Amino acid sequence: HHRWVLSIGNFNRPVRTDCGAEYVAPMFSPGSQSVISFATYLSDVWAGSYKGKIYHSSDNGWTWEVAHNGTAFSTDVYALAAYESTLYAGTYGNGVQRSADRGKTWKLMDNGMDHSGIESLMLTSPDNNHLLAGANGAIYYTADGGLQWSKVNSTCGDCFAFAGNTINSSHYAATSTGFYHSVSTNNWI
Repeated sequence: HHRWVLSIGNFNRPVRTDCGAEYVAPMFSPGSQSVISFATYLSDVWAGSYKGKIYHSSDNGWTWEVAHNGTAFSTDVYALAAYESTLYAGTYGNGVQRSADRGKTWKLMDNGMDHSGIESLMLTSPDNNHLLAGANGAIYYTADGGLQWSKVNSTCGDCFAFAGNTINSSHYAATSTGFYHSVSTNNWI
């Protein structure tokens, strides 16, 4: 039994480690592309990059294919979130994009958002409908897969990353103005 840790960065450097004991060569090298976001679901791994590029692996990162080449949106993919075949992409300039077919086709899901620079995403329940989106100046929440978003915090500055627990609804946000905590998606302290 192996526990793998994926280190995100330029794929010209070692990116995979076996509990810190062994570094191995890159699993794929998309030329000069850097990975700036990633998401996993079971054996599926997606890696987001600049100019709308998203790569997909269905075998834990051993082989890769282009899931999105920048045709539906061409801005940087700063955040990814995945559950089963549904994939969300937080882009810089094209809001939240949603794919229901592992990244083959995309639809803009930004109703209720007044920020298009999405820097972080996190699924908040064990399905693909409840999601937090961190923008440059706000945190948004949806309970319907992105059909309608509500602004739940507008004082956080840039929201760089989320962490949380889907069992007890405890969520955390790392922002340019500090660290925020929520036990309900509408109340951040």
